[in-house]
Amino acid sequence: MRPVFDRLRELGIPPEANRVRDPAARPENATVDELDALIEQGNAPGHNPLDPQAAPIEPVPAEPHPLPADDPTAMPVEGTGHRQVMALLGGRSAPYEQFLRELARARGCQRLGRKVREGLEAELALLAGQGRLEIRDGEIRPL
Repeated sequence: MRPVFDRLRELGIPPEANRVRDPAARPENATVDELDALIEQGNAPGHNPLDPQAAPIEPVPAEPHPLPADDPTAMPVEGTGHRQVMALLGGRSAPYEQFLRELARARGCQRLGRKVREGLEAELALLAGQGRLEIRDGEIRPL
């Protein structure tokens, strides 16, 4: 609070400028009134924002959730880029290597490096596991 009162003193407003809260007071005193209201609100009996008893926590019953490995549809379609993959395939089959390069380019990669390839292959394997596409004999096709 000391910096606030120092700044008020620089502006020429004494800390006790408007103790009577005169409604016809000048607008410069509005800041002092707001500060006084905040201080009074914080000093109100029973008001302690750090008191754990002030806001009781209600326990929520835990529900068992299946692991993603147990549920092949657990990963959301939006997170896998399903629409982008299907748009690139365009309803037809394509050579797997060429498709990987096109998908990497569509995702903003300049080249198909080892890490990019691993990520895209994992994503396509997930989509294949969900039954959305098929990868066989060097070709990829939508289902």
